Amino acid sequence: MYKSILCCIFIILVLWIVREKCTTSYHTSTRKRMCNNTILTYNIQRMPTSVKPLKNLYGLVKSYSIVLLQECFLNIMYDDIQYTFRDYHIVKGTMMGYRLVNSGLVILSRYPVLSYQFVPFKTQNYLSSDILAEKGFLMAVVSIDNTPVCIVNTHLQSNTYRGDYAVAKQQCNELYAYMNEVKHPWIIGGDFNTPFQTMESPYTLYAPTRPTIYIKYVDDVEQDTSCYKTHTYEPFVFDYFMSQGIRLSEPSTLDFWYSDHLPVGTKFFRMDTN
Repeated sequence: MYKSILCCIFIILVLWIVREKCTTSYHTSTRKRMCNNTILTYNIQRMPTSVKPLKNLYGLVKSYSIVLLQECFLNIMYDDIQYTFRDYHIVKGTMMGYRLVNSGLVILSRYPVLSYQFVPFKTQNYLSSDILAEKGFLMAVVSIDNTPVCIVNTHLQSNTYRGDYAVAKQQCNELYAYMNEVKHPWIIGGDFNTPFQTMESPYTLYAPTRPTIYIKYVDDVEQDTSCYKTHTYEPFVFDYFMSQGIRLSEPSTLDFWYSDHLPVGTKFFRMDTN
C-alpha cells in the first residue's frame, strides 16, 4: 500500500514539474490598450494551492500600463493568469532547472513586448523554503514611444532572522552585474526583501514613504507577516523600484488587502521629458 502511495506521489510530482516546465512563458493580447506610463509592483502571496481568485486583482491593476507581480504562481489545476489579464501582454517566468515551482514572477504590459528572458540567480540559500521556487529575475524589453525599454521584475531571497539580508544583497549584486551590460533604459521593480534604507545600489532608488509589509519577530526570528499595521509587528519597505535612463515619480503605497504586502505604484518619464 505504501509503495502504491509513494508511486502516486512520485507520478504527481513528475507531472507537476513537466507542466511547470512546459507552461507557455508569453501570451500576447490583440485588444486595444491605453498606455499612461505607469507601473505597479505587488507581491500577491498566491501559492499554487491558493484559492484566492486572480480576478480580485483586476480592479487594482487595470489602470497601470506595466504591472510586476511576485508570488503569482499558477493555479494548481490550470493557468488562469492569461484569462484574468487577457488585455495585457503577459510574460511569465517558467522553470529552467528542477525546482518544484517556477519563479512566480509575472510582467503584464500594455506596451508591445519585443523580447523577454528569465535569469536564475546563482546565489541561493539552500536551507530556506525559497529553494523550492526558481529564484531570479524576469526581463521584458517593451516598446514605449518606439523606444526599447527593459522592464525587470525580481523577488530576492526572503529571510527568517531579523536583519539577515546577506543572500538577498548577493542576488541583487548579480542583478546589477547583468544590468551593467544592458544598453536600453531600464526599470527594476519587485520585492527586494531588504529595507530600501539598507539597500546598497549604484542606481537611483524610488521607494514609498509608507511601509509595504509588517513583520512579527520573536527573539529575532520571523513569526508572521501582514499588510496591516499592528502594535507588535515592525514596519518595512521591501517593495520599490530603481532605474537608469528613466525617471520615476515618488511611489505610493496603495491600500489593497489581498496579500501580506501592499502594492506600490508610480509614474515614469524619459530623462529628457518633464
